[in-house]
Amino acid sequence: MADFHGHVTAATIASGLGGASLLVTGLSGVEGVLLCFAAGILGGVLPDIDADDSIPLELAFSFVSTAFAFLVVFALASRLTVVELLLLGFACAAFVKRVVFRLFNRLTVHRGLIHSIPAGLLFSFGFTASLHSLLGFSPRLSWLAGGFLLLGYWLHLVVDELYGLNLFGTGGAKRSSGRALKWHSSNWLATLALYAAVVGAFFLTPDSQGLLADIFRDETLRGIRTRFVPEGSWFAPLWRGREVTW
Repeated sequence: MADFHGHVTAATIASGLGGASLLVTGLSGVEGVLLCFAAGILGGVLPDIDADDSIPLELAFSFVSTAFAFLVVFALASRLTVVELLLLGFACAAFVKRVVFRLFNRLTVHRGLIHSIPAGLLFSFGFTASLHSLLGFSPRLSWLAGGFLLLGYWLHLVVDELYGLNLFGTGGAKRSSGRALKWHSSNWLATLALYAAVVGAFFLTPDSQGLLADIFRDETLRGIRTRFVPEGSWFAPLWRGREVTW
């Protein structure tokens, strides 16, 4: 399987491209893009939260707990004082890192059902519902952030699968090949419970308010195509009309 650095790098690149696309098409402002960018990186490390204790896992715990604390602080910034926000942020981060993940880590098997395609949907739907219902974000922004988390999550699985295929090494595919991109585990009771949780989490999500229609409308797709790479000189708007001096 790929290492922590590889997963974070892949999620950062994908989230950066996605965030830039949101900006150039007007689907979200800067604040929304930052939230989506963080959600994408969060998704890129989530599949390994059931791993055994390690330095990369501790870094993942720290990132997830800090991101959650910032989301809570941003959501309540207009209602609490600076000191209250600081104390609440530290409390949220400590709770997630010391309680939630430790308990979760004891109850799960590494690269089990958490490391699967439906688990990504569960985390995405749960994240979307939490942003809207608990933290007060708009339905559209909540869905965008949840979509970025799903992108990072599934990208993690794809990277692990490609690593297992050992495309650029010798000796053929690794023993882990075929275990990253999976829809179920050998425990069918746990698998059914996971799918039931996915359906339940979906019904908790807010209405998308036509977000998918806006994303796939002709104007949006045309904006991405025309502004994905420059048609003329690179970085021309930065120097066009100005005299270059050496």
